[in-house]
Amino acid sequence: MPHANKQGCDTMPYSCSKRRCKGTKKKAYGEREQRFSLVICIGKAILLSLHINHIYMESMHPTSQQRQTRRKSGKHLCLLFFAFLFLLPSFFSCLQDDESDDNTPVVIPEGFVSVAHRGYHPKGVAENSALAYRHAKFAGFDYGETDIQWTKDDIPVCCHDEVFIDNTTKDSITIRRHTFEELKRFDYHGTSISSLQEVMDTCKRYGLGLYLDRFTAFSKERQKRIFAMIDDFGKEKVCYIFGNREKEGIKQVLEYDSCATIALLHFQRIDQELIDFANSISTSTNKIILDVDHTTNPITVLQQFGQVLKPNVHYSVFTINNKKTYKKYLPYAISITSDQWSARNLR
Repeated sequence: MPHANKQGCDTMPYSCSKRRCKGTKKKAYGEREQRFSLVICIGKAILLSLHINHIYMESMHPTSQQRQTRRKSGKHLCLLFFAFLFLLPSFFSCLQDDESDDNTPVVIPEGFVSVAHRGYHPKGVAENSALAYRHAKFAGFDYGETDIQWTKDDIPVCCHDEVFIDNTTKDSITIRRHTFEELKRFDYHGTSISSLQEVMDTCKRYGLGLYLDRFTAFSKERQKRIFAMIDDFGKEKVCYIFGNREKEGIKQVLEYDSCATIALLHFQRIDQELIDFANSISTSTNKIILDVDHTTNPITVLQQFGQVLKPNVHYSVFTINNKKTYKKYLPYAISITSDQWSARNLR
């Protein structure tokens, strides 16, 4: 159930379940085994090449010189082998993945939510498909982020780009040029494209919230249609993602729901102008999120500007697929978007 703030407006739900995403863990362990095998192969290649060289040297020299050659080859073999053993830890330090800190305690901040970028789509699952959001719930995510395109007959479907490649024919399919019924016949990453209604129905069935990306790109009429869908889905389970200065679209959402959660998507480094804008649209009932790119906003920047944020303004960080980086940003964000990790399966 969602939690209510002092004004009675629902806020985003959160959970601290200890369930892990077994598929993700198996994938990580598989990568470690591959890297370990690579190091072993390098060592075997060194030994084999030196052994072949030793045999070759013996065969090329006359018997009188074999003893001296064997001594030299033996010395070289020993030196290179011990050098490899000495450098072996360095190989592992360069090749090891983020599983090395698995035992580090993970404290999930109160109110924190994990967001699945275009749903959770391991191999064989299409991004932005209804199945991807079902997988997201079982992978420990609280919300799924989705992108919306519109068909020729004005049906909202979930796809990041307005064009996708049919896996069977390899043709480029432009979504706005086809009706929804026509689009269903194409091979969308091994399945058929999902409508927003299908994704919402899946999320509602499994208790997953939705981040709706680039909401301001819709006309007022289309916004009204999606608002009607949200009425049935649940206002408290939706976050609306805007560009960081899109005042008109934000105003329309807040008129529809004064308790709405608004995310301001920002790819550049945080500046004072963005902070001032976020504070200006923050009220006692809504929630404003600065959705920032972690590659341009190190933690020091978040700390610097965090001191001047209003109480209802928070940080969200995208798109983090590195486990250590996720853990570093966890204490500073109200949500983190990832293709792979949720806060629960970090444990």
